[in-house]
Amino acid sequence: MPVKEVSVTAEADSLRVEAPALPIYDVIIIGSGFGGSVSALRLCETFKEKGREAGDGKPVLLLERGQDWWGNLTGTPVQAPPFCNYRQPDGRAGWLTNVEPFGTPTANPPLEGEVLNFNNPTGYAQRPIAVAPGLVETIANPQYGYTMTAIVGAALGGTSHVYNTFFQKPSKLAFTLAFRDPETLESYDDVLLHYDDLKDHYKTVADMMQPHPIDAPENVVSTSLPSDIVLPDQQVIPAGTEISYNLLNSDPYLSTRSFVEQVQAIEQYCKTNPGKTPILETAMEYTLLALDWGVVCREVEANMLPSATIGEMWYGMNSYSETTVSGKTELMGVKKALDQNYLKQAHDTGLLDIQCLSQVTNVYQDPISSADNPVYVVQVNRLSATNSNNPSPLTFRAKNIIFSAGSMHTAPMLLEYSNNPNPEAPQINGLPALSAYVGEFWGQNGDVTGTQEMSCRTRPSDGGPGSADASFYFVKDPSLHTDDVPETDLKAAFYASINYMKTNHAAPFIRIMLYPAWFDEADNIQNTYNMAICYQPAPGKFEQVENPIGGRKTFTLYYPDTPHGGVTGLPEGADVNVGVLDSVEALSTTLSAWCAINTNPKATLASRRSGPLSYRGPLPIVKSSRFLSWQGQGLLKTNGVEQFVVAYGITAHPLGGCVIGKACDKYGRLKSATGDVVKGLYVVDGSLVPGSTGACTPAWTIAAVAEHCLMEIKKDIVQ
Repeated sequence: MPVKEVSVTAEADSLRVEAPALPIYDVIIIGSGFGGSVSALRLCETFKEKGREAGDGKPVLLLERGQDWWGNLTGTPVQAPPFCNYRQPDGRAGWLTNVEPFGTPTANPPLEGEVLNFNNPTGYAQRPIAVAPGLVETIANPQYGYTMTAIVGAALGGTSHVYNTFFQKPSKLAFTLAFRDPETLESYDDVLLHYDDLKDHYKTVADMMQPHPIDAPENVVSTSLPSDIVLPDQQVIPAGTEISYNLLNSDPYLSTRSFVEQVQAIEQYCKTNPGKTPILETAMEYTLLALDWGVVCREVEANMLPSATIGEMWYGMNSYSETTVSGKTELMGVKKALDQNYLKQAHDTGLLDIQCLSQVTNVYQDPISSADNPVYVVQVNRLSATNSNNPSPLTFRAKNIIFSAGSMHTAPMLLEYSNNPNPEAPQINGLPALSAYVGEFWGQNGDVTGTQEMSCRTRPSDGGPGSADASFYFVKDPSLHTDDVPETDLKAAFYASINYMKTNHAAPFIRIMLYPAWFDEADNIQNTYNMAICYQPAPGKFEQVENPIGGRKTFTLYYPDTPHGGVTGLPEGADVNVGVLDSVEALSTTLSAWCAINTNPKATLASRRSGPLSYRGPLPIVKSSRFLSWQGQGLLKTNGVEQFVVAYGITAHPLGGCVIGKACDKYGRLKSATGDVVKGLYVVDGSLVPGSTGACTPAWTIAAVAEHCLMEIKKDIVQ
């Protein structure tokens, strides 16, 4: 690969230790989640269009700390499914940890008090595992009292191997509220990014990921009748007859059908009884999932060991399809993870060098290079898949660096590398002084969890990875069913939403997503993962760690504690828009109406839970577990009561830290302390998003933002 000539200062040259010349990549991408994968494909495509051939050397290097779990892009295809599971966790479950990332509650906690503290072994039982570069990393911060824990993935394809494959796109109003400037939250005119900027990119991502709902007509289960069936007209269908039906109607998805039935009851009640609840409108949908539903059908048909249908998600799904490539059989996971689409297409150009198990430890500018023609040095620890004790140090060089390490890592890396000495020139820092906005405006997408005790059967631990969601609106959204909204109407709805949040200390709408419970002690439990837009969607920031090991400056997340008692529990004059309180209030309001409308005192259930209701998900609810219960007019002792709890302090959707239009320009170019663009440094991942993707899972929006950024970044990098 050609090396660009750079100027050499006498001072820097005197400090330089001679070493064998390293090739200089055109670009190094750190991380392979949605941002990194989009970057890899669009850059490789552009290099190919410009005439770059594979024999000329690969211009793009992708560094990924995690493993190529299915092995198909690194020449090591697996012969059996690669993941462990909830029931038998091992070192594959967690990232360099000696206990599994999640756990199981040890007892039914009381409705009040400090309960379900993931960091307290009396609340959760975490089984010991071997320390290895496993799939899931949980990040909590004791320095600030465990106010928030984030879940991220470590894999070639990033969190696409961990997430539930939900693909959700916000309405135009929700998008506009999500991309407010964190410094002028009530200004429509200061919005950082507009829905129309991404409209076409959303379609591009959908065409690539191919998400589909459970009720798609091709999702068909076939089976043979085990015995004769006598119809009401006495006609007999003999045993052995082949019958087919939609996957939605299969036994594991009773939870989906129960969810839909109850949402429809709420929708009908609100239409016929306007003003009786705060809910103005309800929108239910079968969620688009980037999932191979054909494999799920095989699970239901007992032609594949169950994984999706029994709720296995976070530690990876082991069900798969098979394909033949160059005479070799490859297993393709049921999740349409990024190694099956964006990364595969980038790999197939022949221009992408993929280095897995490569944990970046430092990035600095080569001191003999200039600001106008920088060369960056990336130091890496090469890990072993089975032994984490003796990593091998490696060094790479590039003209450009794209940080796509995810919201929990990109900002801390940039802060660390720009605030510590350059290893080759200790009198200067490794990277130029960066914008004061680097590390600011972090949020958790308004995530809260709910557990409900229903007055209908649900099969709560089945029916994964989730298949339906419903949004509940407390304000009118003119863009709910169409993107073609007059700006005057959109602007009016924007300010109505701001007013609702300030007046009610609650989100103007919330999305409730069904997903399987962690364990199943009754047949009427419903677990939901929920997202809303808070008045302050990004109140977190990355701050310097106190007393760092070795004296090197490092940075960790600060997130304000959400008050246990809600608005009424705050002292006079306190900021009521803190933490994730707006989401908690919106979910509590919605589930109160849900329970009131759906309670059936005559319900008969096969099994009943004993003890107080508590959160039933796998997620490590850490600090602020606010529990509410609805008891329904004295029906507590009947079979039909519906109750709920709301818990928070966890997110699988970390966002922000290098926000677009603040720490970066409108296309992810990193800014310096003076506000100028730093040549050769870019951010393309969820760090660009200011704390929320509009009451939706972030994957689709992050990928669309990445597509938006690469439209310009590729012009900078590919000359």
